[in-house]
Amino acid sequence: MLLMCVCASFAQRSVDLEVTMITPEDGSYTPSMQTFPLEISVANVGAENFNADDSLAYYMLINGDTVQTAPGQAQSAIYTGFAILPGQSHAIIRQMAFNSSFDGMEIDLCIFVKPHNNAHPIEDPSLINNTGCSTVTVMESPTAGLDEAGQGGLLLFPNPAKSFVAIESSLEILSVAVHDSAGKRIALPDLQGTAIDCSGLENGLYFVSVETSAGTGMRRLLISK
Repeated sequence: MLLMCVCASFAQRSVDLEVTMITPEDGSYTPSMQTFPLEISVANVGAENFNADDSLAYYMLINGDTVQTAPGQAQSAIYTGFAILPGQSHAIIRQMAFNSSFDGMEIDLCIFVKPHNNAHPIEDPSLINNTGCSTVTVMESPTAGLDEAGQGGLLLFPNPAKSFVAIESSLEILSVAVHDSAGKRIALPDLQGTAIDCSGLENGLYFVSVETSAGTGMRRLLISK
């Protein structure tokens, strides 16, 4: 006896999503330990529906590293229960805050999402537009005595640097602190005049916080030997 089976085959759907960071705005300031709204817009720029039974995996990145979306949680949060038709968008809003270890730092804050559905497989064929980012400085907004372009003409040079960095400002420099990309303060030899001895630093990105007579300014410093 010949048995025949007629099986249905379901092709994996392709949904092209695009993420835009709404808040915080790029270049904005936020004090540490103070909550602020983190809002993204997820647009469906493809031809297929994102359905209410589909899910979005939501990842937060700080300075390029994926972090837990909340204490005790996995590295991604899951959002579901809404549909995004082609040409439409959906807003996701969370509340977050930076702790005091980020004081004086400039943070690259990014949100990445991708669609997911175990029962009816779904993919995004173009993940390149699935990330929205803003650069946020964790400090009070600059005072009137600090010009927006350079905190009193604050300059670091050379940058990238190898063994030392000179600091120049039109304002009196009161103190200098250096943090790595994870927010950890780096212990360095005392300032020699207005220079940082960075000969002991490994290659990578650092943040230099300079307190002046009018407030605190922050600059990125790249070490490349």
